[in-house]
Amino acid sequence: MLKLASLRNGAKLAVAIALAGAATLTQSSCTGEEVAIGLGAGAIGVIIGSEISRQPRCRAGYVTRCTDYYDRWGYYRQQCRSFYDRCAHYISLDSSQRGGANGELSLEAQSVAQNYGLSFDAAETFMRAVHQARSGDASAINAIGLTGEDARDLIAMRTPSESTLQAVAQSLDTTTETVRGMIKKLQSSIRVQVSDSDSPLWKACRDSGTWKTPENAVCKKDSWRGCSPATGATMCAAVY
Repeated sequence: MLKLASLRNGAKLAVAIALAGAATLTQSSCTGEEVAIGLGAGAIGVIIGSEISRQPRCRAGYVTRCTDYYDRWGYYRQQCRSFYDRCAHYISLDSSQRGGANGELSLEAQSVAQNYGLSFDAAETFMRAVHQARSGDASAINAIGLTGEDARDLIAMRTPSESTLQAVAQSLDTTTETVRGMIKKLQSSIRVQVSDSDSPLWKACRDSGTWKTPENAVCKKDSWRGCSPATGATMCAAVY
């Protein structure tokens, strides 16, 4: 079973979300598909978290943000929303104090919409599925048109089938080209994270004290075979 790791108080927002994004596994056994889904959801969480840059000192208020996207019929759309933002006006509050889980999810959805060309509705749907999959509901990804086999393809850096791209596009009300581009961008970022032992993904795994990789079921030291990029590991998940 999969579960979401707790965050340390006082962590900077982007780092906190990235650490939350690292997939975590209990000591109980998981199927290969559950592990793949957890690894994939955790890595995506890290990527989205790292894309949320640190904000200047600020105070709360409402802001209007817009995102441009193409719906599944190929028509150009623009969606605007008013968001409650704890960093709407710049003053003396540290951005690390910007709310709890709900605020972080909202920031993630905004980041996904604007970085990947989705509507806010679609971005919220996408991040909800990622959070649920990361928390232990392996079937959550079905809501956005993905399967466990697709999760295997994603972490193996393979592009899902055209039928999968179409299913995801329909669930997110966008085009297959937008979904293909989003997956390629995420996979490119994941490659950087998994190859860098100092990345947020690997730091989260090491901080847990025990982690798993596709190459080694139990890791406690970087030097163990298949427990770090240097020893042949291709991904990691913290174990709790």
